[in-house]
Amino acid sequence: MMIESQAKQYPFIDSSEADEFKRCKFPAYYWWVVLHELLGHGTGRMMVETEAGKYNFDIDNPPIHPITGQPIASWYRPGQTWTGQFEELATTVDECRAELVGAYLMDDVELLELFGFNETTEISAADCVFIALPKKLK
Repeated sequence: MMIESQAKQYPFIDSSEADEFKRCKFPAYYWWVVLHELLGHGTGRMMVETEAGKYNFDIDNPPIHPITGQPIASWYRPGQTWTGQFEELATTVDECRAELVGAYLMDDVELLELFGFNETTEISAADCVFIALPKKLK
């Protein structure tokens, strides 16, 4: 049994929404963490020239940059690594990326339905979105 502090529980939650927040906060947070860990940290591919003239992707038909829509124009050269390039910022950048992936995907109702939240479950996908994301982000 979890016992919460007796301090004002949700100082930034409107009192009219506090019960709903309390009911849904743990499942919403749990799935945000799942998205952060599995899709934020657990996916992606480093484009690397493994040795001179050898790539882990098709150099003649390179992947498309998701923001520019153009073929990628840079990649890691032989001997370069993530931590070698970003040094002391590597972990911070990776955590920011993972957190943004979690935040971005947390309002994808179709994805949340894959995790078992739908309009007939006790806590719906819409509930998770409502709890996890500030109203201005919806």
